[in-house]
Amino acid sequence: MLIGGTHVAQKLAQLALTVGLRPVLIEPREGFAHPDRFPGVQILHERPERCLPGLLRPDSAVVTLTHTAALDDPSLVAALASDARYVGALGSRKTQAARLERLRAAGLPEAQLARIHGPAGLPIGGLGAGEIALSILSEVVATRRRPTPVRFGAVVLAAGSSERAGPLNKLLQPLSGTPLLRRSVQAVLNAGVHDVVVVLGHEADRVRDALTGMSVSFVHNAAYSEGMGRSIATGVAALDGLQVQAAFVVLGDMPYVRPHDLRTLMAAHRPSTQHLVVVPVAGEGDARRRGNPVLW
Repeated sequence: MLIGGTHVAQKLAQLALTVGLRPVLIEPREGFAHPDRFPGVQILHERPERCLPGLLRPDSAVVTLTHTAALDDPSLVAALASDARYVGALGSRKTQAARLERLRAAGLPEAQLARIHGPAGLPIGGLGAGEIALSILSEVVATRRRPTPVRFGAVVLAAGSSERAGPLNKLLQPLSGTPLLRRSVQAVLNAGVHDVVVVLGHEADRVRDALTGMSVSFVHNAAYSEGMGRSIATGVAALDGLQVQAAFVVLGDMPYVRPHDLRTLMAAHRPSTQHLVVVPVAGEGDARRRGNPVLW
């Protein structure tokens, strides 16, 4: 489903035909959708939000191409309400950020916004309509052919001496009867993360005992006093060979992180260099800031 009869849409439609896909152009502005510009392509002169719900199937792909919010945004709302396999939006990262703010203000949940491939297309450095269309079609095909779900791992940092908390190990302090660390790890497991590595250091035996019975593995960072970087490196090395495609770095002292928060980050994972790091943000406007956990 191509939203908008642009030059990129022309190239993308022809490329789609060559690989056996059936392009459908949705363009209410008749001047942009003359059949001479889109030979062999089904053209619908309708508002996208009116016709998309009846067209979309689980194997559908939707790409907005107009650079016009009045057409692109309603198309995305309709596509995200469906189970379409691919939802993409053309535009720069700045355009994508502004688009997400508009959709967020319109009430779309983060889990839906995370489905948008934006900027649409694999990062091949394409210039011109033809190469941009190629990058988009490549991402559509990659999404359709992806054989198995992404396997996620996590590194939980639990090696620090928590000096700012005084003589107590803050990771072991109870909240409603459960140590902070155990709450954090339970959220990771409940989110469906496959391989969880807990990095030990300070009071390693006590920290390990706090996680008794949980489906995690442990690795010891003897150089934990040198800083968090060494613990991250130790944990990532322990994940090597486990065939995870993405991994969280989780702080052990975040007991209010919910499985839903982690699943939202997981939904935002993309197999492209445009999304190598997925970071949660909090606050509004100038007060917005990045935080943890982080998905790599």
